[in-house]
Amino acid sequence: MPNSILSPDKIRPLTFLLFLVTLFSCSASKEESAQDKMRKLLTSGTWNVVGVTADGEDKTDAFAGLRLTFTANTYTTDQGDPVWPASGTWAFTDDKATAFTRDDDMLVTIRSSTDTHLSLSLISNYPILEEGGRAESIAGEFVFEFNK
Repeated sequence: MPNSILSPDKIRPLTFLLFLVTLFSCSASKEESAQDKMRKLLTSGTWNVVGVTADGEDKTDAFAGLRLTFTANTYTTDQGDPVWPASGTWAFTDDKATAFTRDDDMLVTIRSSTDTHLSLSLISNYPILEEGGRAESIAGEFVFEFNK
């Protein structure tokens, strides 16, 4: 009997080779990193403030209208002074993407995040204008709650 082009001796190595190619192509697909996921979330729209506390005291009124918008490595704000400059750059502090540093050397911790809610905190000493225009200096942890 003549040798067939598709003899079992020839099919086995080809099948094994096909298996290896499939295996390596599947494992080569890279899972999205924590930084990529968080960057995608941060840049997915404009974040509007819904609550602010400074050392546990409600300071939401002092930041009424605060809007925060991220791009891949910059941010812009409306109504964020003095805690949030009008614009700047930012970068994650590590691969876990649980905090970032702004270009003014302010460390911002990402406390929690969902598709529609973002909670950020930072430690600082900024004067906050109280009702009637009186400036009150509040040192401590600021917690900002944002929704989209």
